[in-house]
This record gives sequence, C-alpha cells and structure tokens, in this order.
Amino acid sequence: MVARILGLALQLAASQPVPDSAVVTLAEFRARVAAYHPVARAARASLAAAEQDVRVARGAFDPTLSAEWDRKRYDGKTYYDEVAAELKVPTPVGADVKVAIERTLGANVNPQVVTPSAGLLTVGISIPFGQRMLTDERRAALQAARATRDAADGERASALNRLLLAAVKEYARWYEAVQREKVARDGIALASFRLDAVRRRFQNGEAPAIDTLEARLEVQRREGQLVEARQALVNARIAAAAYLWDEAVRPVELALLAVPALEATAVAVDSARLAGWIAEAERAHPEVTRTGARVRALEAQRGLVAQQVLPLMGLDLALVRAGDDAQKGALEDNYKAGAFLKSPVLFLKERGRLGAVNERLDALRLDLARIRREIGNGARSAANDLTAAERLLALQRSTVVQAELLLAGEQRRFDAGESSLLVVNLRERLLLDEEVRLAQLEARRLAAYAELGVALGLPARLP
Repeated sequence: MVARILGLALQLAASQPVPDSAVVTLAEFRARVAAYHPVARAARASLAAAEQDVRVARGAFDPTLSAEWDRKRYDGKTYYDEVAAELKVPTPVGADVKVAIERTLGANVNPQVVTPSAGLLTVGISIPFGQRMLTDERRAALQAARATRDAADGERASALNRLLLAAVKEYARWYEAVQREKVARDGIALASFRLDAVRRRFQNGEAPAIDTLEARLEVQRREGQLVEARQALVNARIAAAAYLWDEAVRPVELALLAVPALEATAVAVDSARLAGWIAEAERAHPEVTRTGARVRALEAQRGLVAQQVLPLMGLDLALVRAGDDAQKGALEDNYKAGAFLKSPVLFLKERGRLGAVNERLDALRLDLARIRREIGNGARSAANDLTAAERLLALQRSTVVQAELLLAGEQRRFDAGESSLLVVNLRERLLLDEEVRLAQLEARRLAAYAELGVALGLPARLP
C-alpha cells in the first residue's frame, strides 16, 4: 500500500510543473515534497539498499560450480593427472544436492583416489540432522535481511510522515499569512474609503475636523498592520518553499504570484470510523512495521541460536558410477557415504546465548505493545483536536457573518448621524480581527488533519 501511494505521489509530482502558477494546491505541494525532497529520496535510497541486502542473503542459496585441473609430468612420466568439477545446489530445507565428476590418474597417486580412465560421476545429497536441520546460518540470514528490509520500509514511511507533517504545517502557515495580508489590505481599502468620505463631509460642514484625524489615524494604524502582515508572509513563503525541490535536486522557489488554496477537507470522524482507523494503524503503522520487523529479525536469530543447543550431525550420501559404464551404479555396490557428529558436553555458551536472545526478544515485544497503545492514544487525541477545530471553525464562520451584520448596522447609524466614527472603526476592527481568527482556524484545521494522518501512519490517504 505504501509503495502504491508513493508511486501515485511520484506520478502526480512528475505531471505537475514547478509551482509557478497563481494557485498551488495542497495536493500539488505534498506530491512534490514526497517525490523530490532530499529526506524522502534518502529514505527511499535506504529502502533500496535494504532490498540489495536481501539479494545478498539470497546469494547463499545460489548454485555454485567449481572445477580444477592439476597435472604433473616429469622425465617422460605422468606423476599425476587430476580433474574435478562439482555443481552444488543449496535447497531451502537446508540440504545440499551435489553432482560431481572426478578423474585421477598417474604413477604417484594415492590408490584411494584413483579412478577409471573415464572418471567417476557422483550424484549425492548432504543432509543435516540435529543442529541446522530446522534452520541454519543461510536461512536465518535471509529471514533477518527480509526483516531488515521491512524495518527500512517502516523507517522510510515514518520519515515521509514526519516530512509531510512539517511541510503541511508550513503550507498552513503560508495560507494563514496570505489571508492575514489580504485582510490587512482590505482594512486599508475600507479605512481609506472612509477617510475620503469623512473629508468630503467635513468640507460640506457635515462632520467635525476631529473625525478626519480619527479616520487618518485608523488608516495609519492599518498600514502598520499591513507591513507586519507582509513581513510574516515573506517569511512564511520562504519556509514553505524550503520543502520544494525538483527532479535534479535543485531548490525550487515559489513564484511571486503563487498562493495556497485549501481544498475541502471535511471528513466525519465518528467513533466507528476512528476505531477502524486505529485498528489498521495498530497493524500497519510505520512504527509498528519497523518494530515488528525487528522482532522477526530477532526471532530468526533465536531460531538459529536455539539450534545450537543440539548436537551438530550430518549425513552425506552419493551414488557413484564410472563415466563409461551405464550399467553400474546400484546403491549396494557403488556409493559413497559418510556421517559426522560434533557436540559440546554442557552447552554452557549456547544456553547463555539463547537466554540472552530470549530476554531481548521479550523486551522488544513489550516495546511493540507500548507502541501500539501510544498509536491508539495519539490517534484519539489527534481526532479530538480535529473535531474541536471543525467545531470552532463552524462557530467562527458564524461569528464573521454576525460581525459583518453588526458593522453594516453601525454604518447605517453613522450615516444617519446616530453613531460616531470611533464606534464604526471599532466595529470594523472587530470584523477584521474575526476574519484573521477565521484564517487561523482554517490553518489549524489543516494542521489537525496532518496530525491525524501522521498519528494513523497514513497521511497520504487523508484529505
């Protein structure tokens, strides 16, 4: 699932130009961060390296072919002429299948190794008993490599989650800064329009001179707010652009006209849906994946260590046939067989290793249980924050509407001579403040969605 999500992100980012249009959606922003940011690339590179380690571990099961030729001739006499070739095929069950051809001739050769002139063909199998029967170094190494790859995948997903969370928060800050700057500009426009109107009323003798001073002070006050808003906007743009890179690992700057746009992100977070999300997170969260992989790696090591408290035994059995005689080769007449046994008496070292691995495995399983609980608690807390942000946002939208109505009513009273310019300015400041508060809550809700996604380990699947 994670690989598919990453593939979609890469495809989306590749299909999008560098963010230089007037609107930069959150989907475009996140896709480019996930595809091209150095942290995301480094995490994918670590996973690719772990995949190569699995290939290296599989190499222990690679069939091997060996051959050698050794000949000595001196003073017209062949001392020895030895030719040997062997194909060894390891199997997943621990046994090794062997096919060998050997020919040994000469005047100075041990009679035990002399073969017919056409050589001998040997087909046999090597079977372990006791130790290395259920597992061995090759199988344990492959299991550990696969577990390490899964752990690297979990670490890659965790790194991507943290990266996307930080990037979305900066995007939210950028959105809030854009809205603050827009509110500040709107405030100056309103104050400037009112200043012109008050000046005309003063010139017509309908308003006192102090109203012009009041109106001018309000314009200057809002001009100062605009300077601060633009300063914050520049800083927010710089912080958001720091997450943007291109395919050639070059930093990407946001265009002057680029602005963020929030898509609809309203998703009901009821108890049933949250329970399903938490159940999936407790199974497939990147932290669970990483720690679970460490458990499996240690279990593979435990299996290998547990085998070492058994004697090391093995059996080699092979059929032998002369290269020029297709009739011979019956097991009772032509075969090679051998067995070996090696074992410590008290198994002190082996039992100590097994006990140490068991203790580490128990500690790791306890840590996995703790991680699962923390994931559930973190998801519930993030869902609660998101629900609160949604409710506050709905209330704030209603507050903005009421502030607009209050300002419109006060303006009508002022036009009718029943109110003062100071009260009108106060009503207008209230509206501007509530609009800024609305932008803050929209950014907060977006950050809450990102927090919930990371808490569940699935940020790319949330709106």
